[in-house]
Amino acid sequence: MGFWQLHRGSPLAWCLLIVAFTFCVYLATFGNGFVLYDDTTLITQNWAMQIFSVSTVLHVFTSYDPELYDPLTLFMYQVIHLLFGFQPAAFHAVSLLLHLANALLIGWITWQLFERKWITILCVALFALHPLQSEAVLWAAALKDVLSSFFFLLSLGLYLLWRRHMHASSYIWSIICFALGLFAKVSVVPLPFVLLLVDHVQGRRLTRETWIEKWPYFALAFAFVLIALGGKSGGLAQLGLASLFLLGIKSVAFYLLHLVWPLHFSVVYPQPTAITIASPEFWLPLCVFLILIAISIFMWKRRPLVSISIAFYLLMLVPSFASAYKNGFVLFASDRYAYLAVIGAFLLIAFLIDRLTARVPRASIPVGIICIALLLALSAQTLIQTNVWKNTATLFRHADMLYPDSALAQNNLGAAETDTGAALADYRKAIELDPSYLLPYQNIAHIDVSQGNFADMKAISESGVTMFNRKTVIGNDDLSFLFSYAEYLDEQGQSDRALALFKDAVAKAPDSAEAHFNLGLKEEKYGNTDAALADYETAASIGSDDPRLYYRLASLASSKGLLQEAVNALRQTLTIDPSYPNAASHLADIEQLQRQQSP
Repeated sequence: MGFWQLHRGSPLAWCLLIVAFTFCVYLATFGNGFVLYDDTTLITQNWAMQIFSVSTVLHVFTSYDPELYDPLTLFMYQVIHLLFGFQPAAFHAVSLLLHLANALLIGWITWQLFERKWITILCVALFALHPLQSEAVLWAAALKDVLSSFFFLLSLGLYLLWRRHMHASSYIWSIICFALGLFAKVSVVPLPFVLLLVDHVQGRRLTRETWIEKWPYFALAFAFVLIALGGKSGGLAQLGLASLFLLGIKSVAFYLLHLVWPLHFSVVYPQPTAITIASPEFWLPLCVFLILIAISIFMWKRRPLVSISIAFYLLMLVPSFASAYKNGFVLFASDRYAYLAVIGAFLLIAFLIDRLTARVPRASIPVGIICIALLLALSAQTLIQTNVWKNTATLFRHADMLYPDSALAQNNLGAAETDTGAALADYRKAIELDPSYLLPYQNIAHIDVSQGNFADMKAISESGVTMFNRKTVIGNDDLSFLFSYAEYLDEQGQSDRALALFKDAVAKAPDSAEAHFNLGLKEEKYGNTDAALADYETAASIGSDDPRLYYRLASLASSKGLLQEAVNALRQTLTIDPSYPNAASHLADIEQLQRQQSP
């Protein structure tokens, strides 16, 4: 009986019923909004999402976001915005539909592998309804996770289809889908190893032919790993391999705990203590990690399904080990990172239940009733999560309840508070928890300015500057604070102090194109055109997506007779934004001047 044969009692009929029920569970997501946590950076305040053109599409395929290389996801955002604007429901709908499609793909894959109803139906139900999966579905910024998973699962399913029928088209499309998955998010990079695991469970031996047929997958994986390292070098540089590994194995145990005890989900899981093997909090996760590896090795020939279930779970979590460092904060886990990995755990659970009902047929009915009851309980918790993700306030109020010592949660909660007094309290608590976190200083300063408390604004800002000067690692939030305060001082006529702060930004973050550009703007304003041109050139050499930079560079270069440099800068301006005011006409004028000067 084929999986796609739809009739009463078929696995497809059950899977479609589960998918329909899952849609109802997630129905409230259509009323949810965007949240002030990556949704703004990646979607609503991302200029490349607001303009759909050849140049903006090329831009997303040639840049990071800023850490990840996920151009297909950004392209999907562009298409959704083109069709529906910044309507949150449209973005949530795409994520939910992809999640439902992923559930059906899991049914197709497990049926091809085992042709066992219990395994297929339980894997689909657990994947679709478990609340651990909800973050990837409910967070618009996590579209990359469900989209890359869709192509990962489609690639795996097509590979199995090719192995069964040996149609070359299935093999080719499997490779194409893997490439698309990597373009959506590089976290699906372990697929070639997963294919080897699948070969093992099907009884195939490792031969020269086996490796040859996998080389396109490995080549793609290797290429995208190199690309990904360019955006994720920050975590490695700040934490080191040992710390990333310890946080990774902690997340391995943490996700397993959330699988069996699905409560207390949070958008942030801060790591406030020292990351060292001497700390007892890492001993149990390390034991769990080693036990899982030992079981997988021991069961490699005895029970291949048990072995590959564990290996799949561990393999699919490895890419997330490099994601512990985010905007200056160390987070030991994020639910969306486990979206694909937990399929291994679900497969093992389904296999054990299938074995039980096969050996004790009389247990089928009570086991089925228990499974339905547990799935309903999981669905209820998932429904709660849809309400948690309703908006920024509900999301971070929940996070603050679970992790009251998180400065990140406190600051974001403050940003969502409509009561100024409550927001100020949140920001002050964030500073108390982490005095080096500069974004709440900026937020308090904005409130002080809006209330006319200029003395208080200057006091909190100067405190922030003191912390800025003490920091050795400078992030985007730190620069944002310093630029905001420097601009305020410039508006108040304190040009020397403002210029000094912009120079401090360049000194602390010499690799920041934004720091050099902002310094250049002030140097040009104060008449230091040579210094401004040098700053613009440095910013351009580092790389920037800001068309203003290249337009200002062109303006200064042309005023100094550097016509070709001006032409190059204007072309870059138009590449980023084809409608940038006056850029096209200025380019035409300079090119005409070049022709007139040619001998």
